[in-house]
Amino acid sequence: MTGDRLVRSLLGFLSNRRKSVFLDAVWKFLSQLPPCHVFNHRISVVHVRTGISSVAHQTIELFPEGKKIEVDVNDREQGTNGVSDDRHPRLSGYVVSGYSVTENSRFQATLKGNTMFIENRKHLGPWLLSPDIVGKRNAGIIAQRGDIVAIQGRGKVTTEPRGIYGGTRSPTTWAHWLINFLPAVHLTKKLGPEFDNFPMLVPTSIPDDTHWQESLRLVLGGRTSLSLHPDSYTRFDRLLWLEPAAYDTPFSIDHARQTGVSLHYEAMQEFRKEFLNYSNVNSSSQFLPTKVFLARKEGTKRPYNQEECISQAADFGFEAVYIEDLTLSDKIRLFFDAEVVVGPLGSGFSNVLFSSPRTSLLSWWTYPLGITDNFEFNLAKVSGARYNAAPLSWILPGISGDSYSLDLEKFSSGLAALLI
Repeated sequence: MTGDRLVRSLLGFLSNRRKSVFLDAVWKFLSQLPPCHVFNHRISVVHVRTGISSVAHQTIELFPEGKKIEVDVNDREQGTNGVSDDRHPRLSGYVVSGYSVTENSRFQATLKGNTMFIENRKHLGPWLLSPDIVGKRNAGIIAQRGDIVAIQGRGKVTTEPRGIYGGTRSPTTWAHWLINFLPAVHLTKKLGPEFDNFPMLVPTSIPDDTHWQESLRLVLGGRTSLSLHPDSYTRFDRLLWLEPAAYDTPFSIDHARQTGVSLHYEAMQEFRKEFLNYSNVNSSSQFLPTKVFLARKEGTKRPYNQEECISQAADFGFEAVYIEDLTLSDKIRLFFDAEVVVGPLGSGFSNVLFSSPRTSLLSWWTYPLGITDNFEFNLAKVSGARYNAAPLSWILPGISGDSYSLDLEKFSSGLAALLI
C-alpha cells in the first residue's frame, strides 16, 4: 500500500461517524498539534467554525437585510410561496489578517492556524465538508469527524498583500458561476475607495468561454482580479471576506436537518438589473423565438430522446435553441422575451433569473427533487416567472447509464396545459 493510500485509509477509519469517545479524543488531540508530515504529506487537523465576524477587525455593510426567497420543492404552488416571512440577514464584508484561501468548489472557507471558518449556517452542524464526489475541490479536506477536519497540504503557500474573497463555488458550472460567484463580485461595487486596490479573487479553473469571461468583466467593473491556485493555499495580509447573496453549501451531514438554498431577494434583483441593462445595450438583431425548447448538443450527459421531443414541441410552435451558441446579451434577451421555455433541468435553467413575469417554464429531471434542489424555483421568484417541474412519471429509464426517454404522450399533454 502506498503512503498516500495508507494515510487516506487511516483517516478514513478515524472519520467513522459512529459514536466513539475514543475517536473523539483522538481527533481533539490531533487538532491541538501543529501541521505534521506523514509519508511526505503535510497534514493539518483543524476545528471548523462559523462567525468570521468575531475575528474581523473591520465590518462593512454591503446590503441591508431584505426579503428571503426559499421555495419548498414539496410545496411549490404559485403565489406567495417562496417569499419567506423570515428576513434575510444583511450582507456584510469582513476584513481579517493572515488568513488563507484556496479555490474550493464546494463551499466558502478560510484558514488560519488550527481554525477553518466557513460561512454562517442557519441549520445545525456538523456540516458535510469531507469529499464525497471524486474530482471536487474542497479546500484539501481529506477526512472529517464532526467539526474537526484533516487537510492535506498541496503546493507551497504563497503570500499576497490583499484580496477580496467571495467564494469559488463550482465555477465551471454556469448556474453556480451565475448565482453563487458573480453576485459576490457585484457587491464589490458598493465598497469605498479604501478597497480600490484590492483585487477580486477568482477561480483558475473557469472555462475559456465568452459567457464566463464577458460576465466577469461586466461585474468587475474595472477592478483587477487575482487567480487562486486550485492546489494550494494563498495567505493574505488583508483579506476582505464577502457574505454571499445565495445561501448554499455546506449542508448538514444529517439529511433530516438540511434546509433549502435561499436568496437575498433585493440583492439578486439589483444583480439581475445590471445584466438586463447590459443586454438592452448589447443585444444583436438576431431573431429569437418566444416559445423555446432548450436543446443539448450531442455528447452531453444524460442522453434522452431529444429529437422526438423537439419534433413533438414543434407541433405546439416551439423552436429548439442551443444557448451556448448565443452571445451573453442574446441569451439574456432570449429568457426575458420568452413566453414559454421547456427542456431538461440543467444549468441553462438558471437563466430563469433573466425571465419576466410573463414567462412560464417547464423542466424535468431524472430523480425526485430533494429539499436542496430548489435553486431554479428561487430564481423564478426573483424574476417573477412561473416555474413548473414535470412529475417523475414522465421519465422512462434507459437501457444503460444515465440515458432515459421522456414519455411523449405525457410531454404533449404537459405542453398543452402550459399553453392554456
